[in-house]
Amino acid sequence: MTYHEKNLVVGLLALAVGLAYALCIPYEVSDYSEGHNVSGRTLPAILAVLLMLAGAGLSVRSWLARKRNLPAAGAETSPMNPAARRRVAAYACLVAGYTLGLTYVGFIVSTAAAMWLAMRLSGAGRPVLTAGISIAGAVFLYVFFTLVMDVYFPSGWLL
Repeated sequence: MTYHEKNLVVGLLALAVGLAYALCIPYEVSDYSEGHNVSGRTLPAILAVLLMLAGAGLSVRSWLARKRNLPAAGAETSPMNPAARRRVAAYACLVAGYTLGLTYVGFIVSTAAAMWLAMRLSGAGRPVLTAGISIAGAVFLYVFFTLVMDVYFPSGWLL
């Protein structure tokens, strides 16, 4: 399978996942709002539309590039090196740990830890500064979603 064919398949899969996600929203998320047009369904609907647009865009670009026989710009021809494999594995573990952290520890603590680890894995220096940014970002997201969007997160042992 060529580079463009792989991107076409990934784009179509993203489009399908976005569509499935959009179809599940009315059954999984309440449409309750306190006198304004923003409800719990607003953010999931925005995310579903963005995912479908990104999938459709990738699919169309890949299909056109494949049809025109354009070379794959930036496509890797060599296998992934061991350091890159370790970083991909670390990100996968980070996502799994974040999911468990949301359930058992709580949103603010697990989000701050996940943001800090993601920044450190991406090569950010100055651990104290990244910790401050992570904590501020987690608190901002919590306040934004709970107070503005009326979307509540599962409560864990901490926050």
